[in-house]
Formats: sequence, C-alpha cells, structure tokens
Amino acid sequence: MNNDQRWRQRFQNFSNTYQTLSAIGKFAIELLEKSGYQYIYGPAIALDSMEERNVQK
Repeated sequence: MNNDQRWRQRFQNFSNTYQTLSAIGKFAIELLEKSGYQYIYGPAIALDSMEERNVQK
C-alpha cells in the first residue's frame, strides 16, 4: 500500500466515524426533544457569546 492509498484509507475511516457520531448526536437530540427538552445551540448560551464580545469592544 503506498502513501496515497494510506491517506485515502485514513480519510475514509475518519469520514465514516464522523458520520456515525453525527447520526448518534442527532438521534440523542431527537430523543431528548421528544422527552420535553429544548435544544439550544451552544454558542447561543455560552458565557462568551458573540453578543457579549460585541459589547466589550
């Protein structure tokens, strides 16, 4: 196996892992929303959100 083939294999493994983790995350969010929880995007509630950064400038 040459270097190009190794990198292609590594990228494919990474891509498959990312897709699996993404699907698991989406599934978990759906389950929690069905249980009554609300999804809020992380940066929207972070202590150092963009709104606060803009105020400090």
